[in-house]
Amino acid sequence: MNTSIGYLMPEAGWREWLVAPSTTDAVARELAAALQVHGVPFLRSVVADPDAILAETGRVLDQAPAYARHVLMVDRLRGTQAARCALTTLRERLSDRTDAAAQQAQKVLAELERII
Repeated sequence: MNTSIGYLMPEAGWREWLVAPSTTDAVARELAAALQVHGVPFLRSVVADPDAILAETGRVLDQAPAYARHVLMVDRLRGTQAARCALTTLRERLSDRTDAAAQQAQKVLAELERII
C-alpha cells in the first residue's frame, strides 16, 4: 500500500521534506518518527479490513503504478473476476484521455489484463 504520510499527520495535507547532504540524518529521523507515530497506526487500522485497503488503493489513481497497485490488490483480496472487472472499469475511465500519464496507465492495464 502506498500513501502519503503527510495526509496521516495532524495537518492532513501534502508535506515535503528538504533532503540535502546537510539534512539527511535529521530528515531520516523525522520520517521514521512520523511513520511510527502516524503510519503504523494507520496500517494497523486497515490491515484486517479489505474494504479499507481497496478504498485506499483506489483513492488516487493518477499514475500507472497506482492503477497496477489497485488492480493487483483487488485480485488478491477479491479474486480474479473482480480484478478483471476493475481492469475494465479503469480502462473505460481512461478511454477518452490521451495524455502521457493515461497512455502509460493504459499500457500497464493492458499488460495486467494479459496476465490476470
